[in-house]
Amino acid sequence: MRCVIHPGLPQAATIGGRSYCRQCASQMASAVGKLDPHVSPRDCFVWYTGGANGWAPIDGTGCAHFVSHEIGIHRGHSGEQCLAGFTFRVSTMLRGLSKVPGGLTSVKHRDIWVNGERTHCGLVTRVGPDVATGASGDYPAIWITHSSSRLHRVSLDRFDAYFKSEGEFFR
Repeated sequence: MRCVIHPGLPQAATIGGRSYCRQCASQMASAVGKLDPHVSPRDCFVWYTGGANGWAPIDGTGCAHFVSHEIGIHRGHSGEQCLAGFTFRVSTMLRGLSKVPGGLTSVKHRDIWVNGERTHCGLVTRVGPDVATGASGDYPAIWITHSSSRLHRVSLDRFDAYFKSEGEFFR
């Protein structure tokens, strides 16, 4: 097997089913080392920027990347996917999904939460048994796991407390 970037060089690593040479593997490892701690998973959140610069961390944050890996979203073209083929942009991840009908009482485990600006997202990982109170009344407490560049980690937070009951849910 040969490197997909440098076809004249032999394979030294396989990532996302694609072959890479020793030079690419080394540059990838260096790029992974530059990622913010919130990015998860890490090994595939890099891209090839060209011969002069080699491999670098993907621009942006890892929230959609985290959610896509968790529930298997592979939307978009190669420039919208990590090395393993998972979507890393919120707008691309939402294509083909629908807003959860029925309000906050209809939100379920594994639904996707997105902020109003559609710049941050997370995955519903627990609903209830606690009760939250919002402008539209009581609803089961919703817990969202998200890859947070602000907190520099993957975090589990309540929708009503941390996110102030703002945003929308999709499935």
